[in-house]
Amino acid sequence: MLKCEFQENHEILMSVKNMYDEFIKESDNYIKNYNDNEKDCCKIKRYIEDISKLILQTEKYIIIEDYISACDVLKYKIQPELTKLSNATR
Repeated sequence: MLKCEFQENHEILMSVKNMYDEFIKESDNYIKNYNDNEKDCCKIKRYIEDISKLILQTEKYIIIEDYISACDVLKYKIQPELTKLSNATR
């Protein structure tokens, strides 16, 4: 039971980390090349929603040290990006 649980936790954590990496790459690119393109805005907003859902999923797994590190990364790196993106898309 515990092994299965850990495997599931690890997969969710890896998923969050991968989405985080992809998000940073996409959002950096988007912010640099922002040209008021509505399609891009929608794409990034959907991406943010996906990441938010994954973050909520991982909140169940606070025991894992890696998860706590990932949360810090997500909180301190993604949050400022979201703020920049939010300001840019208004």
